[in-house]
Amino acid sequence: MLIWDNKADGHSVVVIGDRSDGLPLKLWNHSGSDGDGKVDHNLNLPENGWIRYKVCLGEYGSKDVIESTCSASKTENAS
Repeated sequence: MLIWDNKADGHSVVVIGDRSDGLPLKLWNHSGSDGDGKVDHNLNLPENGWIRYKVCLGEYGSKDVIESTCSASKTENAS
């Protein structure tokens, strides 16, 4: 999963949600919008797995998610 930070606003981007295998889903891009602004996370999902996620802003140092900034939830299949 590529997580992009497109805006130099002082916040990190975080993806939170659920996985079909029950493992936690909380992925950060704390590198900011410098350079290409993206971080690549390998999820290693089961063959027929899925993730349900939303994208939010957060504070990487304290690991706080700013819930009021979160997108609507989206579900993706691993296929």
